[in-house]
Amino acid sequence: MFLELGIKSLVPFIAFDARSMRSLLDKKNKKYFDDEFPLFYKNAGGSSAIDTALEKNQIRSLNLMIDYIVKYQNSYYYAHLFHKNLV
Repeated sequence: MFLELGIKSLVPFIAFDARSMRSLLDKKNKKYFDDEFPLFYKNAGGSSAIDTALEKNQIRSLNLMIDYIVKYQNSYYYAHLFHKNLV
């Protein structure tokens, strides 16, 4: 049996685990980070990895994600990632 992800990102599936997020966003992987290819975005259901981390109360994961977004996805275009969570 194969896991069918289609065009989905795996990031929301590992957002609940701070250790996995820390490994993914580690400085040793910096050479793979690019402004052109975002790591965080909303999926077809309208949720993102940020929503998953908040639901699971993973503050460390959330801090890592926000740091990454500010550094590599620092554009008004990605503000929609926070509309549901910030009042």
